[in-house]
Amino acid sequence: MTIALLFIFDIEAIAQKKDYKPGEKIEYLAATYPEELWEEGIFVGPSYDGSQPIIRQKPDQFHKGGFETAFHWNKIRPLGSGKVKPAPIPTKEIKNPEDETTPDTAPTVEGKGLMTKTEIIEYLKTRVGTDGPHPKKRKFQKNLLK
Repeated sequence: MTIALLFIFDIEAIAQKKDYKPGEKIEYLAATYPEELWEEGIFVGPSYDGSQPIIRQKPDQFHKGGFETAFHWNKIRPLGSGKVKPAPIPTKEIKNPEDETTPDTAPTVEGKGLMTKTEIIEYLKTRVGTDGPHPKKRKFQKNLLK
């Protein structure tokens, strides 16, 4: 039974190998989340026992010639054999109520120094209201601290 399973896995590994030539451009599976991302690379050759392909990834700031790594045979494919990516779905822009610009009226008390507790309460009642949280609460708090 064990020999049969090993034989089946070996046949699957052989079936996944293609006739890639060293230096041939291929695509490798770079990421799977949130969606599959296939990037272009170069097939360097098989590993010493032929169980894995060695590929050269695209160059970056750390590996000027590209980073060579072993992959799984089922995570590489010939260049251009993948599906075309669908167009991105347009999303509706959500507006933040704190970002809205509305003309603010000047405080009723100007230039007389610090506001008293009752003046602060009146200022907040006229601009923020008394019916629960206000979307511009933080903006008014910042103005009060000035």
